[in-house]
Amino acid sequence: MLYLFVAYFGLVTGSFLNLVIYRLHSGESVVRGRSHCPKCGKILSWYELVPVLSFFIQKGRCRGCKDKISWQYPIVEISTTIVFTLVAYYIMGIGDYALTTQVGVQMLFLWVVASALIVIFVYDLRHYLIPDRILFPLILLVLGFRIWDLFVPWNLFFGISESFAGALYSAFIASFLFFLLHFFSKGKALGFGDVKLAFFMGLFLGPQKVVLAVFLGFVLGGIVGIGLIMLKKKQLKSQVPFGPFLILGTYIALFWGEEIINWYLSLIL
Repeated sequence: MLYLFVAYFGLVTGSFLNLVIYRLHSGESVVRGRSHCPKCGKILSWYELVPVLSFFIQKGRCRGCKDKISWQYPIVEISTTIVFTLVAYYIMGIGDYALTTQVGVQMLFLWVVASALIVIFVYDLRHYLIPDRILFPLILLVLGFRIWDLFVPWNLFFGISESFAGALYSAFIASFLFFLLHFFSKGKALGFGDVKLAFFMGLFLGPQKVVLAVFLGFVLGGIVGIGLIMLKKKQLKSQVPFGPFLILGTYIALFWGEEIINWYLSLIL
């Protein structure tokens, strides 16, 4: 029953995240105004807002102007459901298998982080920009929980970092290295938004897992970049947003980082 609730909550949250992504770019209020078609402005009825299902029932088109609806909407809704379920499984799998207050706070915390990362992922992919209005509150949230974890030993970060100092050290080192790459490439290798995202990654993941996340980000980015060049979708000097790959690396490091690191250490030791 828990995972069914999580799946439903993930679908609904994914629908809201789509709204956030759209209105961040359009400048509309996220909390005011009813959902509408971005093409014709038609106010959407409740049955047009059912996550995933409405998209396929309407055959991916607006009921008013018949304009195509982006595949972003069902993909974000399904992706949010998957990530939320992974968070629940991750926490329940390493916790006490009981939905206590502590487990609830842990789950809610990671859901908020995951939601913000999904917004950043899609926004950067579409607009080649990491929105500060999402990233800065996310950094403050993680910093606040890091400090809270010092006084309330709920292990919200699941031993990801050995200490608060270690998390800060990781954040500054990661962002500094990215800043050097940004500075010496004059912004061509990566944007300044990636520098700020690296700070979040270090603060959230800690010393070992941030290294893994960054490494995976470069590997995934390289594979996709080469693939796009081979398919003639991009040229060698074309821009490709790096934020989505860093976020994918962050997700992998969060959920499977311990296993990957232990496997790697077993090969070299």
